[in-house]
Order: sequence, then structure tokens, then C-alpha cells
Amino acid sequence: MSGYFKWLDFSSAERERTFTILASLEEKGTVDDLGVGAVRDAIADHHFPGISTIQTRAKYFLFLAWIFKSLEQSQVADERIEASLKEREVRLILALLGNPDVEKDRDGLIGKEAKEKLKRFPSSVYWNGLRAFGICKFEGSLAEYLQAIPETRKLRRSSIRKMEASNEPEEEPGNWDGDVPEPPPEFPAESIFALDVDQARYLSERACSLAGPVGDETLLSWCLRKIPGLDPYGFTNSWDLASLAGMPRHLGSGLRHARNFSIAVQGASAVYYVLLARKINHTEVIARYESDLMAWMRDMAEFSEDLCAWFDNIGEFWSWVKLANPRVERDVVFIDTWCAALRDAKFAPARIDQVLTAKTTKLIKDREYSLKKGLARLSNPAALKRWEANVGATPLSYRWGNAARFISDIRAGLMRKGHGDA
Repeated sequence: MSGYFKWLDFSSAERERTFTILASLEEKGTVDDLGVGAVRDAIADHHFPGISTIQTRAKYFLFLAWIFKSLEQSQVADERIEASLKEREVRLILALLGNPDVEKDRDGLIGKEAKEKLKRFPSSVYWNGLRAFGICKFEGSLAEYLQAIPETRKLRRSSIRKMEASNEPEEEPGNWDGDVPEPPPEFPAESIFALDVDQARYLSERACSLAGPVGDETLLSWCLRKIPGLDPYGFTNSWDLASLAGMPRHLGSGLRHARNFSIAVQGASAVYYVLLARKINHTEVIARYESDLMAWMRDMAEFSEDLCAWFDNIGEFWSWVKLANPRVERDVVFIDTWCAALRDAKFAPARIDQVLTAKTTKLIKDREYSLKKGLARLSNPAALKRWEANVGATPLSYRWGNAARFISDIRAGLMRKGHGDA
């Protein structure tokens, strides 16, 4: 198996989504030359809602909640709210960098190199996750939230005055879940990524509160419930979890969809890179990519029987995907046509020419052009010349790496004996 495992005119909400997509494309392994990202992300939304490819550590969910709450309660002038948020995030970055305990555990520290010159701060990275987990109750983008802080302050002052006048408790208006653990007194100084038991339990409960598209349990929730017995780093791919005892049927079915889709579309990418290599007519590059294609073919053959059964009932897959994102219709024809070509070879082709045919060549060339137009490498010699041949076809991760880090952070916190760590 070695081969297989080897704005301007937008609304604030649309800007947030655009920035998230652009940032995710910078992540290793997220190259999407053939436009399967919408389907990939729908599958990830089934399994890991609230988790994104640009999140790093679980503690940031609390760091950001504490920063936002303190910003709301501060006396910072309205016109300085955005600047003050940046200042607070920079203080957090510097505090983490200056903590000897974090020195041993800097993995996932946002801004450790850029510091105050960071282009995208944690607040933007985690905003959608804060809302998905119900930690933040504000319904809107980060920009809209910051603009609403002056009104939030007025409502809070009004609530306090009414409470004082009536001597009766009144629910204080707020944008944040009332059960968010309190920050340590010295925050953000001496901040660390390690969660204490209460913090880990809170984040686990918030993550487990998210249901799947039809109200069923998510894979993230199931993994968190399996703590401490489940070590996420023991599984290379999310679908490897299907081997665990007690896996609910709907999750096992979803993981089967995830694995089979990943295997199939990895082949499309492998063929695409072979076509590019042949186009530049570089012997070593051709040999490398053809070797990758052959390795994928060998690995796929191990699952050929299940892949045939999966594709013969491909409508079940699409119905499931569309529960998370009904707007994937434009991708269906390309993916179905590609998979049909593999089905003709019973998902077990023995030679490259069985998958790299005139039909599949045209299919992939047309697909790239439909997505990139003049920037399509197979159609534009200038675009091809800029290709660096430094990537390859890999399995889809479906955010498993980020989810595994989140689960691992929670797991470590729940198993800690101490309380009250920053």
C-alpha cells in the first residue's frame, strides 16, 4: 500500500468564506487542479463539522473567546475596536512564543514567524468554528461582529441599569456561550496550548453538540466519545477508523464513501500529471509520474470489488454528499464519467493505456479548461511552462489531520490531573 498512502463587491459573510478557501489552498495536500474540492469538503462536513484545514490547536477556541469577550467589556473607543483586536492577538502570539513550556510544543502556533506582520490572524481562522460549535452566538461574519460591538455594549449597560433599578436578576445579553470556562487571571501572559480537564471537557461537549446533516452523530463526536481509548494519531486516514469496534452503521457507510471517492479521484489527478509530464516531454518527469500512476493502479486493485459495488450504486453516494452540499451538481458528470471509465476496467486496470485513453485524456483536458480557461496547462503552452512538476496525486485528507490534532488536544486535557492551566 506504499503508493496509495505515499472584494470587494462581496458581503462580509462571502468574504469570510473566500478567505477561508484561499487560505486552505495554501495548505500542503489541498491542490485541486480538477475541481473536486466541493465534493471533498461536503464529505468533510459530514464527518468533521466546525473543523477547517487552517485551524491548528484546540486551545485557540478558548483563546479567541476570551479575547473577544474582553474586547466587548473593554473601554476601547469604537473606532479602535478592530485595531485593539489585532493588538490583543499579537500579545497572545508573543506570550506563547515567550513561554518555555510552549517552546517544546510550538506545533500549530499561528504567527510564530510573522508575529505582528501576520496576514491572517487566529480570529479570522477560527471565527466560523467558534460559531459552528456554539461558543459564539453571533449570527454573522467577523467584520459584522466587530461592527456590532458598540451596540452590544449599549445593550449590556441597559441590562445592568434595569437590573439595578428592579433589584431582580435579568439575563445579560451576550454573544458568547455562558459556559465558556473563565480565562486564568494572567491571560494572555503565560498562555500554553495544553488544556486542563474543565477546558477539554467543555470543548468536547461543544464539538459533540454538532449533529450531521440529518441530525445523526458525527465522526468527530464519536471519536471524542471514544477517548481515552482512541489515539487519533494511530490512523493514517479517516477511513481507517472504520476498523474500530462499535462504529455506527451510518459512520461506517460515510467512511466507505470517503475512501472510495478518494481512491477514484486520486487516479484522475495521477493521469493529469502524466499528461502534463508528457506534454513537457521530460523523460525523468514522465517516468516519475507514470510510476505514481502505476502505484495507484496497484493499490486501487486491492479495493476493486468494493469500488465496483460502490459505483454501481453511485446515486447513494451523491444523495449523501448533497445532504451536506446540494450545490455539487456541476461536478457530477465529470466524476461519474471518470469513474465509469475505471468501472470499464473493473477498477483493476493492469496497464496505463487502460486508464489513459483518448476518452479520458479529452475528459481531463476539457475539465481543466472548464475550470481554468486561459490558465489551463494542457491547453495553454504559457501556463504549462510555469508548471514546476513539484506536486503529485495523493489521497484526500478530508481535514483528518486537523481533526486528529483537535481530538489529541482534547484527549490530553481529559487525561491531565492538574486544573487551571493557562
